[in-house]
Amino acid sequence: MKSVVNFLLNRYLKEQSGITLIELLITLALFTMIIGIAFGVLTTTSKHNDKTQSHIDLRQEANIIITQLRQKHQAEIANYSVCVDELFISNHITVSEMLLKEAHVLDQACTENLIDPYEHLPVQFTIENKDYHFSVDTIIEGKQKEMYSEPIVIDIPDSGSEEDTFYTIVRNDNVFVYGSQLIFSGGDVEGPNATMIIRGNLETNQLNGGAFSNVSHIFIDGSAQLDGGSASLGSLTHPGDIIINGNLGLWSGSRNVYGDVYVNGNFRLKDARIFGNVYVNGDVELGWTPTLSEHTRIYYTGSLQHPNNYNQNILSKVIHQSEVETKQIPDLGIPQLRADDWYRNKGYDQTIRENNMKIFANNVNIQSYYDDQLGRHISTFTDAIIVSQGDITIGNNQWVNKMTGVLFAPNGKVTFHGTHFEGLVIARDGFHVTSGGTKVIFKNIDEYIENEADFPLGSSTN
Repeated sequence: MKSVVNFLLNRYLKEQSGITLIELLITLALFTMIIGIAFGVLTTTSKHNDKTQSHIDLRQEANIIITQLRQKHQAEIANYSVCVDELFISNHITVSEMLLKEAHVLDQACTENLIDPYEHLPVQFTIENKDYHFSVDTIIEGKQKEMYSEPIVIDIPDSGSEEDTFYTIVRNDNVFVYGSQLIFSGGDVEGPNATMIIRGNLETNQLNGGAFSNVSHIFIDGSAQLDGGSASLGSLTHPGDIIINGNLGLWSGSRNVYGDVYVNGNFRLKDARIFGNVYVNGDVELGWTPTLSEHTRIYYTGSLQHPNNYNQNILSKVIHQSEVETKQIPDLGIPQLRADDWYRNKGYDQTIRENNMKIFANNVNIQSYYDDQLGRHISTFTDAIIVSQGDITIGNNQWVNKMTGVLFAPNGKVTFHGTHFEGLVIARDGFHVTSGGTKVIFKNIDEYIENEADFPLGSSTN
């Protein structure tokens, strides 16, 4: 039995042969190949990372150069020159070419022609290091000219004065929106030198976020809280006064504010860009990212709150005073309607016409329509004078393309569904523009009603 076991064991051991030389060589070859591939990948990755980092470094250097040029361009108040050696450029970076306004600027040289800081500045340059080069072709915006607003004075009507009537105030001070609300979902409002009087609060959702109110003078008899979106306030070309008879919040949203702002309450400021002075009869709270123009100052009477390690350049423009200049919103009441006979004698009726319609009714609803006599669809109405005892609705079920004229709703509101409105609105409960993309343009009252005797509201006020 023992001999049988030994026989089987010896046979098994003979069958278990070791690794051959060929197998060993193949294994070593494969191992060498794997090491070579891995080394190649590592080398390629390292070179790629070096190139990527070199490219990133050049981009960062280019941004630094652009920032320096922008700061210089927008800080100057008179024509100036640029010298390359004035710029902070890292030692490992070479500026191989630089053009400012298409004029070559070489190392250690300056621009031959002076640069106007109020004009856009075309900039082209190429920088390089030992591994890479990077070219820039951009335009730096010109400095905005400081806008000094002219104060607006609106006299409160005196019953004993023939000059200070509601009509003359609307005409002389270019009032084109007067009511308790402005709800604007349209595209933009154009009212340079015009006055908007809102006798109520103003919030972000009332301005559709990005709508731009290009109106010189804005009076809000309440608080204004704009948080989000980019709805700007004031006129870039004709800045005036913005008077807030309550708290003003300009928090989130990169909006522009043109003209001087008077806040009879507290002021919260974060993302807005301010181009005039701000007078706060209350507290001021600053967030991280406001922008104040060179000559902007914020004067306040209360307390100041801001994050730690705050921008000292901004804080230097925020000045505490025991008193600040204030302005009041005129307390104007909308005159009541005249007697019904007056409208009939002046040619008012309830007929919708394409041109020169004069309507007096309880609730007015103007829709586009098909004119059988003209054989075409009517969706544009010009030079209209509409007076309602209740509300006025323009468009809705039947879209209105354009309307020009003056709308009076002393006991209700005006709602506009259409693409274009020119004129002015006097409505106790406000002006509601519900359609996106609508453009509203101010026109003075005397373009539609030249004589005060034809003004459709009486002398008494509600």
